[in-house]
Amino acid sequence: MKWQSGLKWRWIRFLMIWNRAPIRAQGGVLALIPIVAVVVSFIFAIYGNSQRGRIQYDIERRFRLVRQYNDLMNSVINAETVAQINKGGTIKVAPPKKDDAIGLLEQEIVKIAEQKDLLKETNH
Repeated sequence: MKWQSGLKWRWIRFLMIWNRAPIRAQGGVLALIPIVAVVVSFIFAIYGNSQRGRIQYDIERRFRLVRQYNDLMNSVINAETVAQINKGGTIKVAPPKKDDAIGLLEQEIVKIAEQKDLLKETNH
């Protein structure tokens, strides 16, 4: 209760100072309030966009890595296939499935999201 009375007296003191200020000064302060709100909103927007850009870059990088991994796997499988054909043997290597690549992408996206604390709130 003591802090409430202290807060009350601070508010009264602020109003006394405000009432002593000239009307022109009061108008200037009141005119600055929307300008400050716009500047603060602009700063939050810039920060949010930079965060979104970082997350998007990480996801794109993971997609590129998975795509390169799939290309490498296809090259290895093709090399094994050519080696089997040159030996005159039968081909026993199955082509990679699309589901495997999609599963890898989903796992990478989940890893990125967990690193960025996007999914930790939903897990708790």
